[in-house]
Amino acid sequence: MRSFLFKILFLGGISVSFGQSRVLLNADLTDTAQYIDLSKKLIWGSNTLPTSCFSLVQKTDMEGISRQSLTLSDSGRKYYNWHLAGHLKNCNSLDFPFPKVDRLVDSIRIELDVLWDTLTNGGEEGRINVILLHQYPAGGPAFGMIDSVYKFPHPFGRPTYSFRVIPRILAIGGYRGFMTYGGNNDSLGKLYTQNDNFGNPKWWMPGAVPVSGPYFNVADMQYPRSPYFPFNGDQIVARKVWKTITWELGKESLRVYHRKSRQDSSQNQLAYSMFIP
Repeated sequence: MRSFLFKILFLGGISVSFGQSRVLLNADLTDTAQYIDLSKKLIWGSNTLPTSCFSLVQKTDMEGISRQSLTLSDSGRKYYNWHLAGHLKNCNSLDFPFPKVDRLVDSIRIELDVLWDTLTNGGEEGRINVILLHQYPAGGPAFGMIDSVYKFPHPFGRPTYSFRVIPRILAIGGYRGFMTYGGNNDSLGKLYTQNDNFGNPKWWMPGAVPVSGPYFNVADMQYPRSPYFPFNGDQIVARKVWKTITWELGKESLRVYHRKSRQDSSQNQLAYSMFIP
């Protein structure tokens, strides 16, 4: 099995080696040509022109590790809601197109350095989503596609696999994250849409994957049949400590690991794994 490394300088930086690997992407967030900022694909807040909701800042954790970091701007924090008109509608997301791989033989490793200022008691605030998409439009989504639910099929691509981490203090009655495959009531995967008051799709939510529908209930008994696959790793999130979260996509499984960023990959701790079709 060939191994490929998907490297993103996201909330810090990445430095990994994974067998004999080929780098699919090594993005520097100071070079905006290397990614597609979805917050500039709609007009939000009080802006009159396409505007990014992100800022680059230097973040230092309680152990003295300092890294350039991507965070929401003050305006982005004010308009970050996904269900309100005039807000970001889940477009507080970055797309990183990369060369195609053969999922029948290739594996992918995605590694993120993350830092949370605070933890929460519940809800989805502060979550990090990573979604691998297929049928992604060449050149990225066009401006204004967020409201094109009935005009163009899948203008933001289709989800294949996804991974979420939520900075919760306790996982009582909840979870700290999950992994999924597919999405929605569609065998090829479909991103989330926000409905109007009558239950009709109103706009796309390109940073979210639904965790329900028959295509999360695979008939073959060798695969899990839960609608999503939660993990409750006690140390996967930590306040004011840089953490490295690694998501491995093998031919038949997904795995998520975590470690303190000052540690090397030999100290990775497995949070959860699941078989995939």
